[in-house]
Amino acid sequence: MKFDFNLATFVVGILSLIGVITNVVVTTINNRKKRYTDLITQRRLQTFQRIIDCSTNCIKSVYGVTSGVSDDSLMLSTFVENKLQIFYNTNYKAAAEKELREALTLLHNLLESYVKNKDTLTSEQKDQIFDTLKAGAEYYQVISAVYCKCEWVRIKETTLSVKETMDTQKEYFDRVEDMKSNIENNKKALYTNTFENIVKK
Repeated sequence: MKFDFNLATFVVGILSLIGVITNVVVTTINNRKKRYTDLITQRRLQTFQRIIDCSTNCIKSVYGVTSGVSDDSLMLSTFVENKLQIFYNTNYKAAAEKELREALTLLHNLLESYVKNKDTLTSEQKDQIFDTLKAGAEYYQVISAVYCKCEWVRIKETTLSVKETMDTQKEYFDRVEDMKSNIENNKKALYTNTFENIVKK
């Protein structure tokens, strides 16, 4: 039996084999990256939704107390529970998350002090506390909305490789810019009108 060696056929075969192996390796790596990206995205979406839900519950608790139609102790307990969830699910080093936590801490301190001392407060002190709680809730609502918008953009960029147009972002942040004076006033009220400052007056 005669064996004819054809160099050209051999080279083509080797190149084809290399091509198949390369394709398998690249496909495996890409699939692994996709699974990892999908897992991270899923976790980020869950965290994102949790922060939205907990922020909403915190704001509801504040308005529950200031409206006078809810059980104050229950509203405080709900606020604390949701605040802790937000603390747990946010990054401690990032500036935006730090701002969220500071605002929640100030709201919590004022809310808790009011619930514990409401029987000894004058009507004027109660009014000032309620005004501050409402201003603080509005301030938190805006900064949490901006935070969630930025997170949503990052999730879309990671998952879909979609770059949101600057016009869309600009329009959103322009709306916030239009409210900047009101936001700053609400922030100042929250940071200045602590329970101790109100009761001293």
